[in-house]
Amino acid sequence: MKIKLISIAAILALTTGFTVSAFDTHNTETDVKKSAFKHGHKMKHHHKGKHHIVEIVRDYMLQQGDITQGEIDLQKLERETTRSELRALKKAGDTEGLAIKKAELKAKYEARKTAMKSYIDNHEELKTLIEEKKKEFRSKMKDRRKVRKEKREAKANDTSEN
Repeated sequence: MKIKLISIAAILALTTGFTVSAFDTHNTETDVKKSAFKHGHKMKHHHKGKHHIVEIVRDYMLQQGDITQGEIDLQKLERETTRSELRALKKAGDTEGLAIKKAELKAKYEARKTAMKSYIDNHEELKTLIEEKKKEFRSKMKDRRKVRKEKREAKANDTSEN
C-alpha cells in the first residue's frame, strides 16, 4: 500500500513539473563560485566586517609606526605558506599532523586576537574609527537587505499578476 502511494505521488510530481532539488547536482558550492566568477561577481569571504577591522587596525599601526610594511608583507607570506602546508597535509591524508597544525594555528590566533584587543583598548582614536566603520557597515547591510526585500516583493507582485 505504501509503495503504491509513493509511486502515485512520484508520478503526480513528475507530471505536474515538480522538480526535486535534492537530486539537482548543478548548484554545488563550486558551481556557484564559478558562476559568480564568470558573471563578474566577486566572492567576498569576510565575517560581518571583522576582516575590515583587521585592515583598519593594521593601517592605523602602520601610520603610527608600530609596524612596518615589511612586517605586514612577512605576515602575508607566512599566512600563504601556512595555507599551502595545510593543503599538503590534507592532500597527504595526515589527519594527525593536520590536527596538530590546526591546534597550533588556533593558539597563534588567540594570541593575536588578545594582542589586537589590548592594542585597540590602548588607543581611543582607533576605537572611535572602528566604531564609525562598524556603523557604516551596518547601514550598508541594512540598505542591501531593504533593496533585496523590495526586489522580492516586486518579483512576487509580478508573478501574482501573471
